Amino acid sequence: MAKFSPPPIRNKLVEKDTDLVTFSWIRWFNELFEKIKVSEDVEARPHMLYTEKVLSFSELSGMSKAVIETAATPTAKYKVREILLSADGGFGGGQGDRTISIKDSSGTVVYSILPSAAVRAPTSARWGDTDIPFPTVANHIFKETTAGENLIAQYIGGSTDYISGSITLLVVMDRTARL
Repeated sequence: MAKFSPPPIRNKLVEKDTDLVTFSWIRWFNELFEKIKVSEDVEARPHMLYTEKVLSFSELSGMSKAVIETAATPTAKYKVREILLSADGGFGGGQGDRTISIKDSSGTVVYSILPSAAVRAPTSARWGDTDIPFPTVANHIFKETTAGENLIAQYIGGSTDYISGSITLLVVMDRTARL
């Protein structure tokens, strides 16, 4: 199995002057994606996967659950390793004030709660930043999803839904239970 370097965590994800992703992060993501794409055969593939999800306001309306990643089998478990929020987009319109939770389907493990300010006007952020904070329950950063449960996004706070827009998340996960 190919080895790759750890993420350049001491480097900023985005340059302040240009608002572009730094070269060291681009190189790291390219290595990661190449490792993930080794094979189309699920069992032969390294256990890391990533998913890019565009969440639209309509997917989350009325407290709906938007699936970020579907569990491959009833026994599949995943550990979230990184969550990135794109600066493109944002929710708006009306008096929308909801926060968004990223969690497993049952809500047993909550990985992050995006504040309404980040949902309305997202900045390029990575897990642990103000716009996409680490979980409030400290050990959830290391916990697996409940077996067979999807990774989802859902409104949890505030009282009014947004009426327009979308945000984009990139989530990197490890499959920890055999399929």
